[in-house]
Amino acid sequence: MKSIGRLGIAVAILITYGTAHAAIWYVHPDSTLNSIQIALNSCSTNDTVLVATGIYYENLIWPTLAGIKLLSESGPDSTTIDGDSTTRIITMPGSFIVDSNTIVEGFTLRNGVSNSGGAIYCFHASPKIMNNRIINNCASGGGGAICSHNANLIIVGNTISDNNAQFGGGIYLTTEDKGTESLTVNYRILSLIFNNTITNNQAYLGGGIFWYNEWFRNVEANIITNNHAAHGGGMFCIYAEGCTLSNNTITDNSADSIGGGLYLVDYNDNITCNTIAGNDAGVLAGGIYKEFYGYPLTISYNNIYNNGYALFNANSSQIPIDAENNWWGDSTGPYHPTINPGGLGDSVSDYVDFIPWLYWPIGVEGQPIVKSVEKHCNMGATVFSGPLQLPKGHKCKVFDITGRLVEPNRIRAGIYFIEIDGQIQKKVVKIR
Repeated sequence: MKSIGRLGIAVAILITYGTAHAAIWYVHPDSTLNSIQIALNSCSTNDTVLVATGIYYENLIWPTLAGIKLLSESGPDSTTIDGDSTTRIITMPGSFIVDSNTIVEGFTLRNGVSNSGGAIYCFHASPKIMNNRIINNCASGGGGAICSHNANLIIVGNTISDNNAQFGGGIYLTTEDKGTESLTVNYRILSLIFNNTITNNQAYLGGGIFWYNEWFRNVEANIITNNHAAHGGGMFCIYAEGCTLSNNTITDNSADSIGGGLYLVDYNDNITCNTIAGNDAGVLAGGIYKEFYGYPLTISYNNIYNNGYALFNANSSQIPIDAENNWWGDSTGPYHPTINPGGLGDSVSDYVDFIPWLYWPIGVEGQPIVKSVEKHCNMGATVFSGPLQLPKGHKCKVFDITGRLVEPNRIRAGIYFIEIDGQIQKKVVKIR
């Protein structure tokens, strides 16, 4: 800790819930309790360490206890834990004791350096990492910002930027012993990466995120943009089962070689409702590159455009990728030299089943709802331009011609069906 004054006394406030006691340890630069590590060392199960505004130069070893909460008093703009470019900022060796009631929230975590997890390293632990700004950290191995090793992290609402590593410039996830009894399905299924901004990170594999040998990861509603790698500028995923990649914005990432947006190796799960756009690769597949073996992959209801080569299937067993019902950047569909030579959208390789495709983009803010609209196609239509006017005082939903739920204030030219109080009652055509 640098430049620490000496004023006040250590504070521990006891809060009583029946027979259970939890303490709040208040850390302040001008208090005798001016070290976060000392406060953590003082904790018992379910205690809270509340940190006042300031810059704290610390490298924290987490106690092997359940339910410890490390919170800033004023948020990441005012409260910083700086690794001082000496070692990692937070180390959590948990042996499954550090549980999902454990929280790190509201800090700027910067200038951490390590072989794995420059800012945060979790082993057999399941904390919530929430609403932090994790910047300018580096790792010689995996996870410039965060490394999860046989762990079950919930990573929500963070800004993860300007970090670098060999694997996973922003986040590195691995479950090397996923087949053992120590990692049960109930433990793994809670893993979540949600609503983070992951930007300007760099790595050799997986500029934004790298995951290896993972089960039951949900990567949802993140902004993954402007990351860079040799392979997999946005994400590099190898051997994944039961994982969900949905409602993300994966844009403007780049790779020196292959897979500007996503590089997938034996990824056999669903990629749905994402925007994958403006990514670039120096050699092949600006959008998505899929490699190896016979595992199935479904890519559906995404907006995939301005990537050049959107999707390349390098599967040696020639099993096609199910890539139906995507928007490829143009109503004529993706370009394929023999199957769809007139397509003006992004290009796709052989062994990609892209028919049918969507004729216009879809909204991807939330999980889309499928509704059969075929029987309503012969309804008389009202032609309009400008904003869509919906009747007031009623519960209204708008579906496109594929039956996907869309946002009324974001629709483009096309045919739509309006559901009013649970019944489709109108067909409209927007012309501009």
